Amino acid sequence: MKSDPHNERLIVRYLMGELPESEVMRLDEQSFTDDDFFRSLQAVENDLIDAYARGEMTLGEREQFERHFLTTPKRRERAAFAEALAAFRFKPPADNPAVAAQTGRISPWGAFINLFRVPRPALQFSLAAASAVLLLGVAWLMVETARLRARMAQIEQERAALNRSERELQARIDAQRADRVGLAEELRRAEQRRDQLERELAELKPSEPKFSLFVLSPGLRGGGPKVFTFPPGAQTVKLRVEFESDDYPSYHAELRTQAGDRQVWSSGNLHARAGGKINIIDLGLSANLFQPQGYLLNLKGVTANGESEDIHSYQFRVLKK
Repeated sequence: MKSDPHNERLIVRYLMGELPESEVMRLDEQSFTDDDFFRSLQAVENDLIDAYARGEMTLGEREQFERHFLTTPKRRERAAFAEALAAFRFKPPADNPAVAAQTGRISPWGAFINLFRVPRPALQFSLAAASAVLLLGVAWLMVETARLRARMAQIEQERAALNRSERELQARIDAQRADRVGLAEELRRAEQRRDQLERELAELKPSEPKFSLFVLSPGLRGGGPKVFTFPPGAQTVKLRVEFESDDYPSYHAELRTQAGDRQVWSSGNLHARAGGKINIIDLGLSANLFQPQGYLLNLKGVTANGESEDIHSYQFRVLKK
């Protein structure tokens, strides 16, 4: 697969610490999720380490590389190993220019193979051990990377599930809040309606009578006493006295107890009004004057010269509830 030079330049800037933080975070995540990018990242890392080991970087690039890349022990070990390889890289004999021209620049892999062609058993053993350690480290790194990727995928799944649960819980909370608000508003309207109905009922409910009306007619004279009952709360007794003749300019009334003949109340001059074939005198007395007993109301006519003459005597009895 042909490499992308633009992508390589981006990776170099990423490894050298020349990108903004947002771009660094994006490439960090891509290195765990994109296998092709991860392989390109490894290849560029190897090239940078080789360039550092062979001294192909400028002083500023070396300082930048050491400050931003060689920040972990493993990266420093890789750089040291690359420098060792560069130091022992195979060099052709100086007396053979052709061979020197052909082998003056060899690949890092070729330099690594040439190490094992050097007739130095101790050095070969050391390099073989270092290679084994390096291979084990690479294998461990690959396993660890796979484990980290699996763990990241698991964390992403758990985070997505938690986000769904959070949204569902928030929706339930919002629904319950809306229900509470609706119920409170419904209760408030019900209370207002109840108060309105109570006011209307109070207006429509007939009030208790504050007075009691007793009608005394002429037919009661000589007969049995009529019985009147006070309703609860009555404060005034209205006596309507009916009689037939109207031969006097004014009248006088006396209220006496039937037992003991005690005067309870007497009026001043009264005037009658016509009520069809009969005449009517209306009297208003305090309810406190009456007790549960019998009474006599004597009606007298007053002549022009002030003399009184008996007209009617009305018997009645009062009961209180």
